[in-house]
Amino acid sequence: MGNEKQGNSFISIIAADLSRIIEKDASFGDFLKTYFFPKGTTFPYIFWLRAVSCLKQKKLRILAVLPYAIMRHYEYKYDIHVNSNIHIGKGLHIVHGGAVYLNCSSIGENFTVYQCVTLGSKKYGKEWKDEIPSVGDNVSIYKGATVCGKIHIGNETIIGANAYVDSDTEEKSVIIGPAGRKR
Repeated sequence: MGNEKQGNSFISIIAADLSRIIEKDASFGDFLKTYFFPKGTTFPYIFWLRAVSCLKQKKLRILAVLPYAIMRHYEYKYDIHVNSNIHIGKGLHIVHGGAVYLNCSSIGENFTVYQCVTLGSKKYGKEWKDEIPSVGDNVSIYKGATVCGKIHIGNETIIGANAYVDSDTEEKSVIIGPAGRKR
């Protein structure tokens, strides 16, 4: 049980996210380089999102105020919004900022998302909280895709550019085109 808890520590989650971005095992030098000189990556936003989520999970909301303000700064800088209350597995990779909106019940490990992607509800008002998607492990969602409704995106699914998905997908699916055709 000790290893399981250690495997989900803040540092191990950040290391997994960074390793996905730089495509090798991350070191502290890689962290500094990627954080201060991101070169097209959204790693500073991911770092502060993880910090806020970790503090909220540990019921230390008062300590999350400053990290939340910093996260909001990067949210506007990169034009990304990810709900900090959802569980997101290790290996989050937001390839490009720019109109990325992720509001789902959960996101699995090794999730990759590109610009102009929306995951959310079809409903408005108080009902939207019950009508959001969940995403499995090793899922990639490409530019311009929309995933909405109370659906599950299966493990190892690829959602192509400009696809619209409003129904469950099986594992290892490839969804393409505006009509969300399975391939």
